[in-house]
Amino acid sequence: MAVSSTFRWFILLILCLGVSGILAADEQEHPALWRVDSGDSTLYLFGTMHLLPEGHAPLAPVIERAFEASDVLVLEMNLSNLNQAEIQQLMFQRGLNTDGRRLSAIVGPERWAEVRAAVEQVGLQPVLLEGMQPWLAGMTLTLSSLHQLGMRPDQGVESYLLRQAGEDMEVRELEKFREQLGVLANLSEQTQIALLMQTAREMDDLETITRQTLEAWSAGDVAAQERYLLETYSDYPDLYQALIVDRHRNWLPQLEAMLAEPGTYFIAVGALHLVGEDSVLDGLRRAGHAPERVRERGG
Repeated sequence: MAVSSTFRWFILLILCLGVSGILAADEQEHPALWRVDSGDSTLYLFGTMHLLPEGHAPLAPVIERAFEASDVLVLEMNLSNLNQAEIQQLMFQRGLNTDGRRLSAIVGPERWAEVRAAVEQVGLQPVLLEGMQPWLAGMTLTLSSLHQLGMRPDQGVESYLLRQAGEDMEVRELEKFREQLGVLANLSEQTQIALLMQTAREMDDLETITRQTLEAWSAGDVAAQERYLLETYSDYPDLYQALIVDRHRNWLPQLEAMLAEPGTYFIAVGALHLVGEDSVLDGLRRAGHAPERVRERGG
């Protein structure tokens, strides 16, 4: 199946990985989990999917054991600190047009006709997107489509881990929701339009991509994830810099600080952040640490 890199970017961002393939048959299949030890400190690094269909909890026993052994849960961002009204307000602050332009005028008549058709396909009214910047319109379209497929944030890994953590486990975050929105809002308008249009044009591939993504995440095929990451960002170096390189540069000092503190930390971030030469794992290796893959077999 040929799927454009820009459309895959939206899927990759929302699900936080996009791959195909499985592990070799002699391995116990489960999502990838890594461990880093330094003195009296241990980091478990787990690649997540932010949205999942019903039925993917609990996690594999080796992952559940690592979580239970941890003192602190660390997420990309902790949306449980915000209520729905605050989340919506922040989205609108960064994602609505402030210059009075309508989305239909920004993309032009021909492209707007394509967007309208895709929006109506998922049961939304096109007028709802008219005040949005193209990145937010594309995100809204993709999230609505994933919702139709049964993919829900309240069934995603982070939501599950927060429920397991309860009130007794300390929860930290690597960045604020406002910061993550800023990354998207600061994309050039040309890039935003390209992402929106490919989203609209490739909607029919969404179910296949989502199924393949879910199967591969469950198998923990890191090599395939890395290949997909490279394919997705090959035409968008500015996007790669903003969403991967710059964010990891901000995260790594925080992880280093945890490694200097006694305790066990369960780091749950989107799976794309743990693959590739600019990954969080690669940054830890460059800092002199030795991440090791943790598997159910012998783990």
